[in-house]
Amino acid sequence: MAITCRDETEKDKKVLHIERLRWYGGLYECTVRIEDYLTIVKGEVYKSDAFENDRRFLLDMHPVVVGADSIVANTLLERKLSGYVEFRPVDSHGIISNSLPRILPRSKEEVMLDPQFSLLEKRQIMKAISNGGSLEGVSTQVANLIRYGVCGLEGIHDVGNVKDSVQRYSNGLQRFGGKTALLYPYGGSSSLVQAICRASALKGAVQMLNQCDLVLGGDSVKGSFDGVAWSVPVTRIIESPPVTPKYTRATLILSDGGLFGDNGCNFWIDPPSDTKPTLFLLQVDAASGCCPPGQLILYAWSLGLDMELLKSRLQVFVNIPYPDRHEKSPTAVDCSFASFHFGV
Repeated sequence: MAITCRDETEKDKKVLHIERLRWYGGLYECTVRIEDYLTIVKGEVYKSDAFENDRRFLLDMHPVVVGADSIVANTLLERKLSGYVEFRPVDSHGIISNSLPRILPRSKEEVMLDPQFSLLEKRQIMKAISNGGSLEGVSTQVANLIRYGVCGLEGIHDVGNVKDSVQRYSNGLQRFGGKTALLYPYGGSSSLVQAICRASALKGAVQMLNQCDLVLGGDSVKGSFDGVAWSVPVTRIIESPPVTPKYTRATLILSDGGLFGDNGCNFWIDPPSDTKPTLFLLQVDAASGCCPPGQLILYAWSLGLDMELLKSRLQVFVNIPYPDRHEKSPTAVDCSFASFHFGV
């Protein structure tokens, strides 16, 4: 994450540089160790005078860094640094290791029965629900889970700061780096992505953010976020397999999605048979702000009949000759290891 921080080194403004193998400026004192970073995010003040003497630094986002309360991402965006920010994931980092698809919970009761949640988390969820949706006193993890999962499933649309955060991220994103398609346009940080993984919160987020919901074979229902994102109904969640694809950073959703260059984000799966492997696809389209208009980021990977990872491939900026959204005709995309044919 490269940041030009000339204006940010003024008094009372801090710029953070995570120490890596390379950096701009040439001053070793311009770096801060991970231990020092953790001290910062816990609320203690850390200042380096070298920041005021060198105006350009390199930040590489690391899972340990990204995974805490969106502090870094939100702070940079709030200070209007998004024009100089490039979010980049780190290779070989999966979210959850579980190769089996599981059915999404469809109600509070199903969430309570979900073995993914600890007893303490379930108690916190119940307390928040019984208090009319108040999130006071619960952990950030559970708060995000309730906002995106339970409340979304219950049809509560007032998301307050969460909505502002997601919208700020989507509006501020200038460049999308790295080698995988993330759910960042919808979550903005790994803590929210974790909530999506654990609480089937993609559906809840779509409802709560009042975005468009594309009904297969029918007309779309447009909300206040018209043109920002599209989604298709989901019934199952595929979590990262034990053999994590090298660039996997996203949760894949089973769905009957079509392929468009302006839909925002879709998920698609080609079911396995006795003679072919399972093929998964995640697309992030131009509406996400991650690629040029009329193009999309396409991430695909396959599992063999024995659930062994065969190949993974990220096809960036794929040109899609897609038909009208409501016209049903096939579109083919070559993902280098398999030809996907979509009925759209």
